[in-house]
Amino acid sequence: MDRFKTMYAFVAVAEEQGFAPAAKRLGMSPPAVTRAIVALEEHLGTRLFKRTTRIVRLTEAGARFLADCKRILSELDEAEASAAGAHSEPRGQIAVTAPAMFGRMFVAPIAVDFLARHPQVTVRTLLVDRVVDLIEEGLDVAVRIAHLPDSSLTAIRVGSMRHVCVSAWNKDPVFGVIGIQSGPRD
Repeated sequence: MDRFKTMYAFVAVAEEQGFAPAAKRLGMSPPAVTRAIVALEEHLGTRLFKRTTRIVRLTEAGARFLADCKRILSELDEAEASAAGAHSEPRGQIAVTAPAMFGRMFVAPIAVDFLARHPQVTVRTLLVDRVVDLIEEGLDVAVRIAHLPDSSLTAIRVGSMRHVCVSAWNKDPVFGVIGIQSGPRD
């Protein structure tokens, strides 16, 4: 016996106050709904409905069971929706790592903005200038400014970086006057 399916049938019969309307609502045949309710009553060892040829009414035990079934089925629907990501509002914790300076300049402001828009989320940041083991450190996301070694993790390129060689224009204590640089050899 599929207990959840049987609970849905029981709730439908109770709300529709009849087997035929419940069967129509569930897309089942009336005999299938009747068999489900009989199996449920046998499983529970009690009658859930008072039946006549014209009326279907809940017993006292049926009324208590109806309240419990509605709560359980509501929680089941919510659990399935949560697992499927159907909640429109994100919730939970996300752990992010990035190089220290990059994290302070770019990740932290984005995290603050994200937290303002999604108050049910907490963000834990690990801003360090070393490569960390995401699994061992319990991290969800890592920002890296380098080529990544082969990994079982998924990497997404979010940008590129230009390298620029700079130096001071004034006098260097070791080399004297440097002057204007025209290329890497200077």
